[in-house]
Amino acid sequence: MQRLVNRLILSIALSLAWLSTVTAAPAPAALNPAALYQEAFAMLQQAPGENPPLPEPSVGGITPAEVQMAIRFDGPFRLLEQARQSTAPCDWGIDLRAGPEAHFPPPSQIRELIRAARLRARVAWNQNHLQEGNRDILAAYALARNAAAGGTLVAAMMSIGAEESLTAFLSQNLHRLDATALARLEAGLQSLPPSGSVAAALKRETTCSLGWWIETLERCSRADPADPSLGIQEARETWSRLVEGNSPGGSFASLLRDAGETLPGLMRQARAAEPLFQAMVDLASQAPAELRQSEARLEEMHRGSPSLLYDRFAPNAPKARRREIETSTRSVMLLAAIALKLRGEEGFRKVPEPFGGGPFILDRNDDGFEIVSHLERQGFNVRLEVPAKPEP
Repeated sequence: MQRLVNRLILSIALSLAWLSTVTAAPAPAALNPAALYQEAFAMLQQAPGENPPLPEPSVGGITPAEVQMAIRFDGPFRLLEQARQSTAPCDWGIDLRAGPEAHFPPPSQIRELIRAARLRARVAWNQNHLQEGNRDILAAYALARNAAAGGTLVAAMMSIGAEESLTAFLSQNLHRLDATALARLEAGLQSLPPSGSVAAALKRETTCSLGWWIETLERCSRADPADPSLGIQEARETWSRLVEGNSPGGSFASLLRDAGETLPGLMRQARAAEPLFQAMVDLASQAPAELRQSEARLEEMHRGSPSLLYDRFAPNAPKARRREIETSTRSVMLLAAIALKLRGEEGFRKVPEPFGGGPFILDRNDDGFEIVSHLERQGFNVRLEVPAKPEP
């Protein structure tokens, strides 16, 4: 029941966000992609429990059952393609000030559509429908990137994971595509919406956690100035209900002790954590060569100014930034692989690494080729294997 309520709330928010931007029925290209995605999610829920699970991605042949499963997603993918073609920004209608009660896109349904895209592409390519397979993969790429729009780090990492899986899948299947299909795939990849950044997600994460808590304390301080205990009780109940999941006491008791058992102390405690959260956001925009040093500075800053709120709310920003760097680099590697197939090594060398270092390193072998990034020298794991076409 709660999931149904959450979906209804998100649907209403999307509708309001869309209606606030138009006064008449928009052209398809101007539709909010989030509203189209929400329709696709609703289609996935129309017959719960009746559909078998999607198979794991494969590079082999297909079965009749897989063909039928691919057809089952025709409706949702028409909407995903319409969303990809839309020129409007993706707006999920997320209210970050709601804190832990904010509603975000459903991760399970996004993952299901990403897996369905891989299945549908395999089916289409096996039937020599190359453009149809490309279309579904590109629609899934757009969904993956739009999933991070306006969201916190959870949404950003879901987006990164989805893009990683699609890039790996495409790299293993480029041999299926002829020159025309490769050229159109290249153009489609280059026209995708930009990826959401981890730094922007962490800034929103701060608003949704520390910012929300500061607003909560401000509200509690107005409960009854003559009786501060009422404000503390309201803060305790809010923390317990939304942060600790109704656990008795929990970390709020530690917060209150650390704050001197007063509401003004809780507010000072929260404000004192703001520089740490800002340093976390700043770290997430650092270049690869500066990441380790920035991480060390953040750790030193935390040791010098411990914060229970930072410990409770702050995610692993260095790990998220590292994964963002590796994923975005592999996505460019995929473009370099396509350029190599279309225009040879001269075209390959014209695709620069996104974080400097010149063109990628190309390692040809009997099984195809491997692309290696200069970031490997800095401790990153960034390689992309592209197999040759199997022998008939």
